Formats: sequence, structure tokens, C-alpha cells
Amino acid sequence: MNMNENNAVTIPILPFEYTPSAMPPDELQREIVNHGLPLGIDKINWNDYPYAPNVTAHLAHDGKQLFCVFSVNERHLRVR
Repeated sequence: MNMNENNAVTIPILPFEYTPSAMPPDELQREIVNHGLPLGIDKINWNDYPYAPNVTAHLAHDGKQLFCVFSVNERHLRVR
């Protein structure tokens, strides 16, 4: 990860400006994963439950919009 002296990261710019009518969501997701900044999320916020699934995020922007793709890899997932 490229961090500067302020502990900030540079989020890559996509090689195109996203237009929903020109690109379906699954293709956009692939582009974000291919060109975006991969970040591992390994923070456990509770001590009594040490299990931590494999979670990553990919960040990118097109100059107007910020995009984030979260990936969670585990046996069980509950989303509300």
C-alpha cells in the first residue's frame, strides 16, 4: 500500500469515467478489483469473539465517484 507521511493512501483512478448505461454492474466490479487499491481488513473489534473472516476491499474512483467493492470469504454470512 502506498502511504504518505500523513498515513494517507492514494486511491487509483479508473481508466474511464463510469456511466451506468454503458457498463453493467458486474463489469464495473471487475474493473474496480483489477484497477483499484486492495485493502485487507483485519481489525477485530471484540475480544470475546476472536474469529475474523477474510475481508478485503478494493477502492477506486473515476474523478467524480468513489467506488468500493467488499469481499467477505467465510462459511456463514448474515447481512441485514
